Amino acid sequence: MPLPAVGYANVKSAYERLLGSGALQSRISSHLSKRGASAHEGWDFLKGYGELLVQLEGERGGSPYLYLKCEGHALESGLSLSTVLHGASWVKKILTGSGATASKALNSLAKSSTNVEARAAENFSKQYEKVVDRLGFSGTMTTVEQVIEELAKRAGISAGGLPPQIKSNTHLLGRAMQGEQGYIAMFRRQREVLKKNKVKWDDKLEAELRELADRMVATAVAHPQQHYNELRVTAAELDDSLDNFRALIR
Repeated sequence: MPLPAVGYANVKSAYERLLGSGALQSRISSHLSKRGASAHEGWDFLKGYGELLVQLEGERGGSPYLYLKCEGHALESGLSLSTVLHGASWVKKILTGSGATASKALNSLAKSSTNVEARAAENFSKQYEKVVDRLGFSGTMTTVEQVIEELAKRAGISAGGLPPQIKSNTHLLGRAMQGEQGYIAMFRRQREVLKKNKVKWDDKLEAELRELADRMVATAVAHPQQHYNELRVTAAELDDSLDNFRALIR
């Protein structure tokens, strides 16, 4: 969720105050900047989930975001059962690209529902992670813009990088990736050039990039960046979603 200047000041102040009071507990994270806070005390919003992970991202780049993620098991100090189970999910994520399912019922609903989407966090798939590494990048802070720009260079499409007008705008970048004249189609046509430059282009990678492009275009407003499949929403969208959810459970 993007934080404008006033909103960022309020969230930052509340974040630090809650850390100081113990209502939030500082903890390491496998996501993005690798540092966040646990809001697991009294957290019983969703069955099967024992923690809300809270992180402030993008502060150094001048585009602060509030990152929220439900966790199946809280990461606590010491060797508690919850910490062990959290660690097991983390190991699964490292091996497969996705964490363990915390709620079987919710996961089952997502497979058939048009209103609930299956988990789509910033965890890179193993396919995408290999491409990111091959392009010379490292870590989940790598943006889609960086990946497309480097692919364009290696495909011989744009030695100077992406046009400035589509940079730092996820709507414009997503649209530029789509269609038969878009970057993804051009990469397909230049697959042999990419191969010579140590990038394997295949149907799986193409489908993954198309999914990212569709996600960026589908957001209500443009955002400065997209890391992977995280859902980027505004505060108003989050409020509307909570209102809709409350209406469903009344």
